[in-house]
Amino acid sequence: MIGNILITVFVLITLALAILRLFVIRGGRGIEFVDPKSFIQQPEKSTVTAEKLENDHVQVSWSKEHAAELQLITLPQASSELLSNSLKNESSYLHTTACRTDRQIYKVTFENGDAYEGALRFWRLDGIINLRDLGGYKTNDGRETAWGKIYRTGHLGRATPESLQILSDYGIATVCDLRSKRERNENPDRVPEGASYLELSIYEDDQLSAIFPKLLFDRSSLADQLGAGYIKMLDERPERFGKIIHQISHNIPAMYHCTAGKDRVGLTSAMILSLLGVPRETIIGDFTLSNLASEALFTDFMSSSAATIKKFGIPPNQLRPLFAAEPQWMVNALAHLDNQFGGVRRYLIDAGKLSQESIDLLRERMLV
Repeated sequence: MIGNILITVFVLITLALAILRLFVIRGGRGIEFVDPKSFIQQPEKSTVTAEKLENDHVQVSWSKEHAAELQLITLPQASSELLSNSLKNESSYLHTTACRTDRQIYKVTFENGDAYEGALRFWRLDGIINLRDLGGYKTNDGRETAWGKIYRTGHLGRATPESLQILSDYGIATVCDLRSKRERNENPDRVPEGASYLELSIYEDDQLSAIFPKLLFDRSSLADQLGAGYIKMLDERPERFGKIIHQISHNIPAMYHCTAGKDRVGLTSAMILSLLGVPRETIIGDFTLSNLASEALFTDFMSSSAATIKKFGIPPNQLRPLFAAEPQWMVNALAHLDNQFGGVRRYLIDAGKLSQESIDLLRERMLV
């Protein structure tokens, strides 16, 4: 009798799991894969730009005429090396001995004495994904944001010892971790020596549950759910965003990250750039650059979550919307701050309790 009951229970459980798996598989119907790179909106170029070529050479270009001298400045010591003082009638320079890991700034001085700097946007360090510099963006008042001061990135849980040493030598003052407790436990940060580590979760508890039903049964709406999540974060956690930006402004050079360096970091970056007077179109463009790291972010996620994904029967490719950065999400989020709070600055001061002193300090340190 007991044996028959156990068999019946086993059959019912197996059937229930099969039905659940069927619904999970059907939950991805209607998904159309969109290449994340198609979302990229390149930010406006600064006066001096640097582009990495396939052979690790760097192409330095400038948009003004009458360049006179090109210097290479290696951070953090700001050691200077003359690359060329014969740039007459030239608009670019090929740097064939660029260092892959150092932060190298290219300073072009023009005949009238004006000088502008450019650098590679992404900092390629082993084990760290989506690490980029907020420098080199033109502002509405004709200035540019400083290179080498503030970095946005994905988590540091897989940073190699060599990469950590580079960050330590660089003098990173603080690392702000915006992840939840669960995320920190799964991939504890590896923090460069000498840097303060601050746990500044946007949400203290795991927020995966908020999208879990969609993840299982309605993956075609994941993108809409993520976009709505931006506004939810802004409405529910203004004081946390204010605290994060306060810490960054007082602890430069600073790094801040979530897991992918895309959503929570994207909102934080958009607000920092807004405070600095960077045009809205450039802010949206900076946000979309995370799409260049989409494949690496997806691979990083699957390396730790493949077993769970397989258990539920979710085709991995149907999770790729989680790793895209659609410009409309940020457009809507910033419009929400405009409409509900009177803009980013008023939101951070009134709702986020960020002081004007911190904003002034951020602008003093970041505008050149």
